[in-house]
Amino acid sequence: MKKDYLFIIVLGLFINISIFAQVTVIANDDSITVNGELGGFFSMQALNNDIYPAGYAITQLSTTHPSVYLANNNGSISVLRGTPAGTYYIQYKLCQINSTTNCDTATITVDVCNISPPVIQNITQPTCNNSRGSVTLEGLPTTGSWTITQYKYYNITTEITGSGTNYTINDLEPGNYTFKVKNSTGCSSTTTVPAQINYINGISGTMTGRYIDYNNDGITNVGDRISYQFSITNQLNCPINNIEIGQGSGAITISGSPIASIPAGATNTSVTAIHLLTQSDINAGFVSAWASATGTTPGGSSLYIKLFTDFTLNIARGIKLNPFIDTNNNGIQEISEANFTQGNFNYRINNADPVHYLYTSNGVPIIYETNPANRYDINYGIYNSCAGEYSLPISSYNNVTVPANSGITTYNFPIRAFPCEDLKISISGSQLRPNTIYYNYLYFGNNGNQNASGTVTFTKDPHLTIINMNEYGLTPTSTGFTYQFTDLPPGSHISMRIKMQVPNLPAVTLGSQLTTSASITISQNDSDPANNVSSLTQTITGSYDPNDKMESHGNKILFSQFTQNDYLTYTIRFENTGNGNAQDIKVTDILDSRLDENLLKMITSSHAYALERTTNNLTWKFDGINLPPSSTNPETGKGYILFQVKPKSNYAVGDIIQNTAKIYFDSNPAIITNTTQTEFVATLSAEEFENNNLSFYPNPVKDKLNLNLNDSGSIKSFTVSDITGKQILTKNTSSANIEIDFSRFSKGIYFVKVTSVKSQKTIKIIKE
Repeated sequence: MKKDYLFIIVLGLFINISIFAQVTVIANDDSITVNGELGGFFSMQALNNDIYPAGYAITQLSTTHPSVYLANNNGSISVLRGTPAGTYYIQYKLCQINSTTNCDTATITVDVCNISPPVIQNITQPTCNNSRGSVTLEGLPTTGSWTITQYKYYNITTEITGSGTNYTINDLEPGNYTFKVKNSTGCSSTTTVPAQINYINGISGTMTGRYIDYNNDGITNVGDRISYQFSITNQLNCPINNIEIGQGSGAITISGSPIASIPAGATNTSVTAIHLLTQSDINAGFVSAWASATGTTPGGSSLYIKLFTDFTLNIARGIKLNPFIDTNNNGIQEISEANFTQGNFNYRINNADPVHYLYTSNGVPIIYETNPANRYDINYGIYNSCAGEYSLPISSYNNVTVPANSGITTYNFPIRAFPCEDLKISISGSQLRPNTIYYNYLYFGNNGNQNASGTVTFTKDPHLTIINMNEYGLTPTSTGFTYQFTDLPPGSHISMRIKMQVPNLPAVTLGSQLTTSASITISQNDSDPANNVSSLTQTITGSYDPNDKMESHGNKILFSQFTQNDYLTYTIRFENTGNGNAQDIKVTDILDSRLDENLLKMITSSHAYALERTTNNLTWKFDGINLPPSSTNPETGKGYILFQVKPKSNYAVGDIIQNTAKIYFDSNPAIITNTTQTEFVATLSAEEFENNNLSFYPNPVKDKLNLNLNDSGSIKSFTVSDITGKQILTKNTSSANIEIDFSRFSKGIYFVKVTSVKSQKTIKIIKE
């Protein structure tokens, strides 16, 4: 075996020697020009134009100056810094390795020149009317042409060729510049010292914060404000134009920017900003924010500064209520133990009515309090359908006070869970109009305390076409789609937006209703099968009301099919149609007396909320929502609330449950939604349910509203009511075509109840 290896090695050497022998070495003379002040190292310069094999040896034979020589055995040349000007020669020999015959010699001519760098004679800085500067160079070569190389921050930006002993380089934007020159023989100088073209620095300013107790309760809490005032000063002798204050950090909303112009030497204080306090701000005890101010001079120079401020908050005092799943039963919330959201708190102050009920999107409300004398009795209850599978070692605290300077005190409500499975699903939708995109929103989740897997089935109305089937990995069916999910953790949910196309008239008609539905697989041990299905029935309208309320059953409910386990499902939709962000939104709702406010539960909402209920009065607060206007992006600027409530047990056929919500954007007057009317009926006739034969237009209306009955019957009567339900016009008729004069009515929302021999219908009309 060793002999075989030896044979291979010898054969390889023979092959290499044979290859080397095939190349005849040819060394050619070469030349190079070097600035002696700079010197240099020039890699493989001697071999640039030579012919040689892969294995070669190069040897210096002689040099005419010791500072000019071959640096190593790869043909590199070294010229030491400070070598005097002159012409020098290096003679070398190039051979094939292990050969004394395959060799050649050559000479390298090294011209060492001595050219000084240019002298920076003058620097002209930018002015108000000229955003660029200039540099004048002297000491350029006296004879022949030259080439100036210009560097900005060590990067070559341009090369200029010319002649003469001085030259001015114009149109230089702010920055550091260096220059070197090369003469006509190719000799290059070293670079100059840097020449600084300065930015114009003529803008200054301050950013000052001021606390605003937004709800005037005397304590620092979520939704209060820090108001910032910007003071911008022009330090130049010319105006500054297009001054814009830009948001840096601190989640500030700026007003009054941009400023068209600030005269020379003047100060402007017209720009302000607002920061909405969050719980994180209160916990930290301070708010840090910064912004930028930019502007331009008449000559186009850009100006920029940063403005910083810190604002210290007064420490808030209150009670934090913290329910969580206590998996290890130690009464302490670990990092891995999630908060529980399927419950609500109630409390009395000083043992007096009313009782306050609290719901929050994260399940952890905070009660702010400044009066140490107030005493709270606090209780916690679970409205989850798995309630029987949870135990509450601590379900209440009594005589809780908030001492002075105590900050936020946390009261824990550990929850012990026993195995329980419960899947839930809810469906809501956008408004339904012909020839538009219609959205359904599926919200399904795991109400239980075990990981859950299953299938969601969505069934669309036959008139609708789904147009985003691939967005969520859905499996199409002939009537909609299915969606598989696995190991959904307890307390988790999935939100899904289904995009559908509504056909144009006459494929659908105004006043007709479309129904979509969804279900989630019912596991064998599901504790509440009733919440595994959900449906939504909506009426096609010809107008769009961005702030409205609806109930999912479509106005009429068959009494025999509505059980004690069923809920009415309400959606309140709101939209910012203004031209600025809505910093806070409040929604109020007084539940109908036929609804049991004690059986209310939140399903979901588009944004984080806090809900407080006293008796049948509901108030949702979206403090710090900062909702942008929908005019900038139709997909933003909108929100919704989805909740359920049961009728009282004595509901009967003929009962009509009405509900109206009020929506407040910041300090603006309330926007009152339509009034939902849900009637329990003994039977559903085709005419009552579909009511496709009545058309009405235009809507919104300015003057005349037309009603047309599209069958052989006639309209017997109609009644017009305002938003409060007050009847303002009633008339009996016997015609299929009616014209109602709306010109005498004030702007607003009206309801027209139309009665024929076969059916009746109430339509919502907007008066412009």
